[in-house]
Amino acid sequence: MMRFFLILFSFFTLIARAELVLQFIPVYKGVPIELGKNQGEIQIETFRFYISHIHLLHNEKPVWTSSENAHLIDLEDVHSLSILLPETLKKINAISFALGIDSLTNVSGVMGGDLDPTKGMYWSWQSGYINFKLEGVRAENTTSRPFNYHLGGYSGEKNCLQYVSLEIAKNDTLKIDFDLSSFLAELDPNHPSSIMSPGIDAVAISKIAATNFKRHAAN
Repeated sequence: MMRFFLILFSFFTLIARAELVLQFIPVYKGVPIELGKNQGEIQIETFRFYISHIHLLHNEKPVWTSSENAHLIDLEDVHSLSILLPETLKKINAISFALGIDSLTNVSGVMGGDLDPTKGMYWSWQSGYINFKLEGVRAENTTSRPFNYHLGGYSGEKNCLQYVSLEIAKNDTLKIDFDLSSFLAELDPNHPSSIMSPGIDAVAISKIAATNFKRHAAN
């Protein structure tokens, strides 16, 4: 309950400062995810991902492009779930963004801000960023099965960067859900439940992740 009030406080604080807020809401079966809480058959311990190359569009034409390299969306930090957008945008009906970090940023060396390696989203041995990190436990019959998806990679067939496009309604808050229940349901049983390095499986699961960003039902 305290986490819920913190999210509300953060949200209304942002509304007071800007006309537009882009908000990401990770949900499981329509219910916002709470870290460390048993939510039916799952319990999520870590959920972070990078959003980059944000474009706001009107009739398929870009009207605004973010100048920032990346935004780290981290369920552990309620403030990170909301991104401030320009006040002057009046006519928009779609958004596009990338899930992950592009190759140019990856080869540019260690950076600061949301790209700081201390955020836990950088492979020092791989010299590259983790685009999407999900860790938790899933109940299967009478047993619990842990899963760890650290998805990243930026070169050739191991490039995990994915693009998302969604229609949106112009409101004070542009809300986008990440549907974790749908994501888990779409995973191929043959895929490993633990992925900790770039590879073909990481690319395949990144593609599934990108399809599970959805316009919030109330938007």
